[in-house]
Amino acid sequence: MKCEVSQPHTVLMKVHGEWGFVCVRLLLPPLGSGVVSSPVCKKMQQFIDVAECFSCSRSNAKTKGHFMKATFEAKKREA
Repeated sequence: MKCEVSQPHTVLMKVHGEWGFVCVRLLLPPLGSGVVSSPVCKKMQQFIDVAECFSCSRSNAKTKGHFMKATFEAKKREA
């Protein structure tokens, strides 16, 4: 049985980014799931036209600035 994908994924592979004490991973979701993330990460993904993405993060000191920079670093590693 052949599986055909009608649209390519917007996140090509699992990537991670780190900034300060924050670590963010961007994961491949099933098609049609949308962006499953925090509001800050959703807004960043909208700016760069990412339609589908899972994200998870961990840290001891989550600040919005460090989280945004770690998300940017993860997306930069993907390209």
